[in-house]
Amino acid sequence: MDYLISRGPGGYTPSRIPKPSRERRWPVYCGSKLMGGPYYSNGMVTLPGEEQKVKRHQVGHMRWLSGIPRPLSKIRGRRKALVIGINYEKTPTNTLRGCINDAMREYKWLQTQGFEKKDIQLLTDHTKVRPTRTNIILAIRRLVHGAQPGDSLFFHFSGHGLSGIIDVSGDESDGFDEAIMALDGIIVDDYLCKLLVHPLPPWCRLSVIMDCCHSGTGLDLPFVFDPWLNSFMQSESGIPKCEVVCLSAANDAQIAGDQEIQGGNISGILTEAFQRTVTRGGPMTLREVFQRTSHVVTTEGAPLNNGQPQTVTMSASHNFEMDSWYQI
Repeated sequence: MDYLISRGPGGYTPSRIPKPSRERRWPVYCGSKLMGGPYYSNGMVTLPGEEQKVKRHQVGHMRWLSGIPRPLSKIRGRRKALVIGINYEKTPTNTLRGCINDAMREYKWLQTQGFEKKDIQLLTDHTKVRPTRTNIILAIRRLVHGAQPGDSLFFHFSGHGLSGIIDVSGDESDGFDEAIMALDGIIVDDYLCKLLVHPLPPWCRLSVIMDCCHSGTGLDLPFVFDPWLNSFMQSESGIPKCEVVCLSAANDAQIAGDQEIQGGNISGILTEAFQRTVTRGGPMTLREVFQRTSHVVTTEGAPLNNGQPQTVTMSASHNFEMDSWYQI
């Protein structure tokens, strides 16, 4: 590594500012103040005058799940989506190239899956409403507002992700929170879960794609799928009322990369793999979506990510039956 992060009383303070690869979705730094945005206090992030109250969990080690998996419920209601892609074009040392492309691909694909254009919020560096921290929070609140059982919500984020934020809620087995990075600050996983997951009612579906670094437990969901043992593992954190399935580009310790695709465009490795999977045609099970997406990332992603492994992670709100039909 070409930089050093030291732990100060206000969170993490950089001793030297890193110069990240333009192809890696990691942040420039996290420190006592980031780009004039949030302030760090013992790992929690707040805006001036805004207090975040996050439910505390006492979480031990991961344990094997016992019990019968439940199938995914059928979608019978309204469909809404929030798609975010940030290239950070006005911060030259932190710029990415494929995130807006990711967002546009997902935006167009969703319209072929029963989502009406008026029900899809799109936030990029180029949209009228830019993806600042405040605007992302407001967009999430609009997404979940009025959700009913049987509805389907979709959330996509392509941009920088980060880890190493001291966990004060006690829900991280490694002692550190993860976060996504807006244009002017970050949103930690505890708060993202509080905004995006906790308000949703039972039998409401939330599908999530997180194409960013350190995103394996980026929503703090209680179940993580273990492909080697073909079963979910469960932490002792609380189980949400709604149904959530999240595909993340990398585990909490890994970085995620970009790649050049057909036509010379740049795309996130996960987004490219997911799009190639879901546009093959025909219905697929949850297992097939995970396995096919993982296969593309594993076989093609490492060489494109400077040889570093990138492991697709599936987390969920419940112990779902992997042979359930995948539907958004």
